[in-house]
Amino acid sequence: MCEKDEDAYFSVFYKRTISCLVFLYVTCILFCGLAFVGCLSHSHAARTILVTMGLTIFFVCYFSGNFFLYLFYVGRLHFTFQDTIYAVSTMQLRLLYVPFVLFWIFTIIQNPLWPLWTGLYLLVYVSSKSTLMTLFFKRLIALATQRPDSIFRIEQTSSNSINDELTLSESQLRYITVMTKYSILVIVSLLICLAPAIVTIAYSFLPTPIAYTMGWISTMLSSVNAAANLWCLYLQFAFASHYYQQCCHCCHSLLQSNVIRKVKDTTYVITNFLFFQRKYCVHFFFFITEQKLLHIQQKFISCTVCR
Repeated sequence: MCEKDEDAYFSVFYKRTISCLVFLYVTCILFCGLAFVGCLSHSHAARTILVTMGLTIFFVCYFSGNFFLYLFYVGRLHFTFQDTIYAVSTMQLRLLYVPFVLFWIFTIIQNPLWPLWTGLYLLVYVSSKSTLMTLFFKRLIALATQRPDSIFRIEQTSSNSINDELTLSESQLRYITVMTKYSILVIVSLLICLAPAIVTIAYSFLPTPIAYTMGWISTMLSSVNAAANLWCLYLQFAFASHYYQQCCHCCHSLLQSNVIRKVKDTTYVITNFLFFQRKYCVHFFFFITEQKLLHIQQKFISCTVCR
């Protein structure tokens, strides 16, 4: 597949995935409101129809949106590092699709009265998104610390003056900004998704009247989670940087300073290793060559004596 075809496929994947995400989450929020309005209706028949229809479509759209969100993160990891030394292998890509299958299984057999299935779904969802985030950020850190002799300026660096002696280039700062933004948005999305799952697990152990109220609270929190996922997805794009700075400026500044320190520490170690390698490589090469020549001479002499 040529480069233009890959770019076109990449663009189509993003557009279709994001379109499905927006449609599913918006539908989820609308039908949650419809079910809530039906719950307030005085007519028993209208209340039954609206609540049943609203909650059914709500749960289908909500869980389907979570599936497409996970698919979006897998696709971003795959296409971002495709055709590079940090590309995701075929085996890793297949393993990343295993949670996608587990999501469908847990959704089909899920019952609000069975806290075990809700707990398993929560465990798989959080662990899989955390794994994707870790894989993505490790590769960005590797890009930020590669070729340190060409992207950093170093002058007799000591361990106590790393921050003063190392200067980040524009490309490294761009990678760090992307890492920081994605970290904050994914963590916020994960924390918000914990709320409805925890409430769902809690009300399964409560009496029926209280469980009914807690069930509606869990449904409303799921709608808030869908809206938060849409907002976090929107803030990831460059055209929403102004709103991102307004919402997450303090967290971004704090986390970015820690990421910069980590990148500089890693680069300091790598640079010192390369300096050691450049300084002693020639001497080591001649030492090994001399030892090999002596070994060959001794072997030749022993063979001559035997003859």
